[in-house]
Amino acid sequence: MLKQDKESSGWERVSDYHLTQLFLGSKEPRDDEQWAVYNSFQANKEVDLTIQGFLVVEGKIAVGICFPPKGYKVENPLPHVTIAIN
Repeated sequence: MLKQDKESSGWERVSDYHLTQLFLGSKEPRDDEQWAVYNSFQANKEVDLTIQGFLVVEGKIAVGICFPPKGYKVENPLPHVTIAIN
């Protein structure tokens, strides 16, 4: 995607690229697998990700489908990095 401003393209790049390891909202982890992800969390830890493909929902969101490194715990059936929103 070429860098364009929101007015000309409708898309706005996300300023904070990240991979959500576990989304809980205001709830506690529900099982041992979620507790393992929760307990291994390190804020602002940088890891190399391999983006295998892109998914664009026209007029909504663009994401990179990624695979975190071995041993990096992620509780998400479709790990992704949000790249832009519309």
